[in-house]
Amino acid sequence: MAAVTVLMAAACNKEQNGLDLRRTIAIDPVVTRATETDFEAGDKVGLTITRGSEVYASNQCMTHDGNRFTSDLYWYTEGEQTSKFVAYYPYASTIPSTFAVAADQSGEGY
Repeated sequence: MAAVTVLMAAACNKEQNGLDLRRTIAIDPVVTRATETDFEAGDKVGLTITRGSEVYASNQCMTHDGNRFTSDLYWYTEGEQTSKFVAYYPYASTIPSTFAVAADQSGEGY
């Protein structure tokens, strides 16, 4: 299973004049998988977000739409609170505790 590091931007949410300004989370990948030049539509990553000791999202499935990874997960920032975003590829219904990278990645599954 290959691990992928991603950068992401999360929009702030504050209600101004009664408007709902919440935004969904999207990931613009900056590291690609081993045998291709980019992610493809339908590829999935798992995303976990923690704020301090609180888990905001655990293993949220995000699907690549051809440009970025998206889901229906909303992000609400709370002031200056630090958050940690961890994503991995490929998505699994259970977060893998370990993974290995094959020396020869030319076969199936890579």
